[in-house]
Amino acid sequence: MLIGNYIKKYAIKIEIDGEDKGSGVLVKASEKKCYIFTAKHLFKKNDNKYHIDIRKVNIQDNLSKIKIKKEYVESNILIEDLIFFEEEIDLVVFSIQKSNKHIDNLPIVKILKNNHQIKEYWFYGYPEGAKDGISDKGEYHNAHEKEKHIFQLKSNTPIDESSVEGFSGSGIFIEDKKIIDKNIESSSIYYLVGLLIRAGEGLSYYEGIDLSNIIEDINKNLTTPIEVMEDALNTEFNKKI
Repeated sequence: MLIGNYIKKYAIKIEIDGEDKGSGVLVKASEKKCYIFTAKHLFKKNDNKYHIDIRKVNIQDNLSKIKIKKEYVESNILIEDLIFFEEEIDLVVFSIQKSNKHIDNLPIVKILKNNHQIKEYWFYGYPEGAKDGISDKGEYHNAHEKEKHIFQLKSNTPIDESSVEGFSGSGIFIEDKKIIDKNIESSSIYYLVGLLIRAGEGLSYYEGIDLSNIIEDINKNLTTPIEVMEDALNTEFNKKI
């Protein structure tokens, strides 16, 4: 399966007060529990506010105004509660209501504590003005100099400024290809590694939150923790063994 088609299953669109704000990702922890990860700055009230200016109570008091939409599905996903909020981090986590057909057939998500052996990163989101979702990719560049929980993804093509806001909140995935023998078709495992939050200086690269650095803090707030994998082997290494 193409990775774009796989991660599309987890992609959602965030709408607030009838206005499209950006993207998010469904993170299924068990057959009975699923969360939404998205960018906190989607909930700012005007263009002058940064994510650190947003107050937890302002999101909690307006949960009913948030609509979560999934492509080609008529009914909305219903938020249960805001369960992770940190002032300095541009990320929020919501739990969703239990009786939700949107997650019944979703595979459980695993988060990878990533050492960046695998360089190609994929995300699926809803750019501004696009009718349907779009997948895109970037190559791991480096960690942010000042914000250690942020990594940079170099884009293969110039980034369209109008698409940046719509992609904000998208889940960032990697594909770990398991090649046992050259005569046998390879199989893939997909891991969630980050959350896209912005474009870098000059729109030459994307920046995302590295979940490796904060997943333990997130899991402390969850009734059902998300499974964490310590590392994945890259394709080249698998070929050699």
